[in-house]
Amino acid sequence: PLTYRNVNGFVFPDTDIDCAPAMFATIDDLEQYYPFVKKFDVAVQAGGNVGIFPAKLAERFKVVYTFEPDADNFNCLAHNAMLSNVIKFQCALGDRHEGIKMWVNPSNVGAHYVDGTGEIPTLMIDDLNLQTLDFLMLDVEGYEHRALLGGRYTINEYHPLVVLEEKGHGKRYGEGDAGKWLIGIGYKEVARV
Repeated sequence: PLTYRNVNGFVFPDTDIDCAPAMFATIDDLEQYYPFVKKFDVAVQAGGNVGIFPAKLAERFKVVYTFEPDADNFNCLAHNAMLSNVIKFQCALGDRHEGIKMWVNPSNVGAHYVDGTGEIPTLMIDDLNLQTLDFLMLDVEGYEHRALLGGRYTINEYHPLVVLEEKGHGKRYGEGDAGKWLIGIGYKEVARV
């Protein structure tokens, strides 16, 4: 059975070596995004990982929706973001309803990625039927383009600030650049961190 350890007040799977330092090194990047946010009502964030980013977003936003498909990471997220304004989903975000499986890297719990079909459900941002969306943050190891496609109606309706991790991982799915897709629907790039 998996055991957990405490790192700076947050619970991580004890096998993790690389994710915890990276999380704590980048969590303050959120402050660089906030000047571009018009309102702080609703944020959608995926991958939720162990919950550090959703917990931090919950300090500023009235409601945070977070998505994490990996069961061990989700258990940590549920503990670390045990806040009334964080709505947690143990699933992936994509562009259709399907079951997926994850490739898992125990030493870096932030590097898991979608790896074929399986039992983990996939939802779409548009499924949330949000009344507003102010901030969308996607760090889903190459699945960003598909997550955006699953939220195209919500994005077109509310024009949230969108923050993407883009390290070329979309190539594993034959996907194009998610940022270019956003530019194609009228977005402009305002910063690179």
